[in-house]
Amino acid sequence: MLFSKPDSESDTELRQQLNRIELMLRAIMKHLDLSQEEARNDGVSEGVRRLVRQGKKIEAIKRYREETGVGLAEAKSVIDFL
Repeated sequence: MLFSKPDSESDTELRQQLNRIELMLRAIMKHLDLSQEEARNDGVSEGVRRLVRQGKKIEAIKRYREETGVGLAEAKSVIDFL
């Protein structure tokens, strides 16, 4: 069956893989000196988010570019994701 419930062996393997990923992520965060709160922050200011909520996508893209220094394509991608 294509969408069958995973058996306990594959469930265990998935949990082990997830644990390894979490350990690697914590090591990266420690290396970058990031707290969990900083890691949750996606770098988008509340002002940019407010512009998106108001439907002012062009202004949001401009402001995001000013705040972060990224190019137009990357800024548009971020704003479109919000």
